[in-house]
Amino acid sequence: MKNFWVDLPKPIIALAPMAGITDQPFRLICKKFGADVVFSEMVSSEAIYHNNLKSKILNLKSTTKNLKLENNSLRKTLNLIKFSSAEQPFVVQIFGANPEHMAYSAKYISTGEWAKDYLKIKNLKLKIEAIPAGIDLNFGCPAKDIIAQGAGSALMKNHKLASQIIKSVKMATKLPVSVKTRLGWSDSTEILEFSRIIEASGADALTIHGRTYKQGFASRADWEMIYRVKKQLKIPVILNGGVESVEDYRKIELDKIDGVMIGRGSWGRPWIFSAISRKNPNYQLLTTNYQLIKDTILEHSNLVQELKGVKGIIEMRKHLTWYFKGVPNSKEIREKLVKVNTLEEIKQILNKF
Repeated sequence: MKNFWVDLPKPIIALAPMAGITDQPFRLICKKFGADVVFSEMVSSEAIYHNNLKSKILNLKSTTKNLKLENNSLRKTLNLIKFSSAEQPFVVQIFGANPEHMAYSAKYISTGEWAKDYLKIKNLKLKIEAIPAGIDLNFGCPAKDIIAQGAGSALMKNHKLASQIIKSVKMATKLPVSVKTRLGWSDSTEILEFSRIIEASGADALTIHGRTYKQGFASRADWEMIYRVKKQLKIPVILNGGVESVEDYRKIELDKIDGVMIGRGSWGRPWIFSAISRKNPNYQLLTTNYQLIKDTILEHSNLVQELKGVKGIIEMRKHLTWYFKGVPNSKEIREKLVKVNTLEEIKQILNKF
């Protein structure tokens, strides 16, 4: 299968995978505003491996109670993968520390088996988009519970295991396999050796967050080190970290990388992709365009209601406050939006603004 990372026009502008944020409604909004590539929230390879429909739900020894619990667990995982054709190229990010389980998960996703199980659980008879554009391996998440599993950033300390995971996943799927990582565990120069190992193991693209695990998100992102990595690799290299505005983006030396991945800069400002792609270069006016903000909130909220139901509106609260962050005289509306429970409440509050 073609490596879309190579085929896409440069610079590639991607929406970063973010747990609890990059669900399907938000991905659709960001694609509308011009994101070239969007990612799922990170998906646990262990959840797929241990809760797979064929190995669990069809187990004749399962009790009705256990069957329901297993069904719910698998449903939550498959909901993270569900996507539409409008999101392509869409990449599913998986995490874990077991090469066999990571490979199993990659195959399960890339062959569309997950979609068959999704429809069975939902008791639906229809066609859905089943094959994503790629698989991404999370080698950079700094969350303590992920580190404790030996996954995420922990793999930066275990180059042998990281290499085994890449090779195993590459053997299990025909889709392009990318890796997202950080500069290192404690020293930013660690990425120089690690990136060579990642490429040699078969990765088709590499995204680097410009901070080490120890730095978290506090320090300034080191883009210079990412430029150095690109010089020594042939595969596409995507810069991530410290790009929270159009002004930040304009400081990047785009001729030294293949693309940029936007994370926090998209919170409440999905039109950042439009501004970056020069469809709307006057970004500052966009951030105070009340009609644009209201229209985007309504479109986003309607998508949440349609795709996730009433419970999705509760999850939407954080996005609602982000949309009005920095907007003059918006304190009162933010205080109201953070308490909403229904789509109708959102509409009523916006109509009064």
